[in-house]
Amino acid sequence: MVKKPVAKKEKKKSPRQLQIELDKKRLEAFNSAVAEVRDIFAKVKYKKTKPPKIVYLKGGNDKKTRDLWRINGKQIKPSMKIMFRTNAQRTEVLEHLKEFSDRRFNTTWTTERKLSSLGHLMFDFKYMFPDKIRNDEIVEVQKIIVFHVVVKYDDDKAFKDLPYGNDLLNRTVGSLIKQRKPDTSLEQQILYEINTKLYDLGDKEAVDLTIQGDTGKYKKIVGFIPGSSGVHADFVGIDVYGEQQCFISHKDGQRAKDFQQYSGISSKAGDNIYNAKETKRFREIIANKESSDFDNQSFSLDIKGNPQLQIRSVLGPNWNGGGTDPGENNCTHFMQGYVEVIRQKKYNKGTLAQITIRFGNKNIHASDINSLIMDDDYAPTLGARKTNEDRSVTSDDNEVKNVRGGIFSSAYIKGRPNNIELPVNDSERQ
Repeated sequence: MVKKPVAKKEKKKSPRQLQIELDKKRLEAFNSAVAEVRDIFAKVKYKKTKPPKIVYLKGGNDKKTRDLWRINGKQIKPSMKIMFRTNAQRTEVLEHLKEFSDRRFNTTWTTERKLSSLGHLMFDFKYMFPDKIRNDEIVEVQKIIVFHVVVKYDDDKAFKDLPYGNDLLNRTVGSLIKQRKPDTSLEQQILYEINTKLYDLGDKEAVDLTIQGDTGKYKKIVGFIPGSSGVHADFVGIDVYGEQQCFISHKDGQRAKDFQQYSGISSKAGDNIYNAKETKRFREIIANKESSDFDNQSFSLDIKGNPQLQIRSVLGPNWNGGGTDPGENNCTHFMQGYVEVIRQKKYNKGTLAQITIRFGNKNIHASDINSLIMDDDYAPTLGARKTNEDRSVTSDDNEVKNVRGGIFSSAYIKGRPNNIELPVNDSERQ
């Protein structure tokens, strides 16, 4: 009689073996979910846009495992970034991606701008995640990966050659548009947003414009262009006759410490700033220092008794105290943040649309500029810090290189690590 083979009893897995298996399945589940989203967005095709890359929201893929998104060994992060690179108009690309994403996901366009000045898209992706071991079995639970879709320029200077006008503006000051280029991608983006919205909300006609913080109206406005090279105004409002009507000095961010300087302190800043007693004395103090003095510290000096200098640093060196003769160096407004364009009332054919533009954080007309300079955080303050740029501070025959001098917000310059507030001795007093 032949004996039947006895089936071997399956060896029970140890707790360590089960944990290893759990970790493996967690990675597999996570990567499978990420790959599914990756494959969906790989189908996006848009002009001058490269295929997307998917990385951790902060950091990148583990180089040793290549295809495994992980950090600190086997810890899986719940947030991923889908990065698109383009040399096309970023707003258009993100709008296209929003339309594409909405077909599959509940997508939002957040105005939070830490990842991009444009904002970015967000959506949740649900998947089954091996959570724990119970009775020697792996138990799954539903988890969420938050995806952030970001659009950046492939060429950092691509924005300079992108259009920012509208048909009305182009017909009115087309030759001027060719000459004036925005200094930053954010400025190009804001100009594009304003001009597109003015044209659409105004039914392709000029509009009567109100700027938040200003009780007056600017009549028959067709759009905005950048200020001339080297001037204080970032955005200049143009009317239907090609005349410059309003002048906006703009800063990025939401707080006083989110931007660098109001003005320089060299001769390029204008005589009224360069030759001010406080500015000259500060340059003298700074120029007598060594470059090494700025390795781990900065210097600041409050502007006392000269509000005109403070205001001119914000609105331009030609500010005259009365708000008359506005221009590129005598701005009508100081604004901070991203822009919003709103039609105030229903458009009626035969009348011009009533449009308001406002910015996310600061909307200050020249007549109310004291509210800014008297703010403890925003108060214009003389400062100097180390820089890797080819900059220097000079006074007579003295020069300190690799130092950036300017008039900054108090919060920015005084908030720097190891900032020294001048004067520290009698020789540095005014």
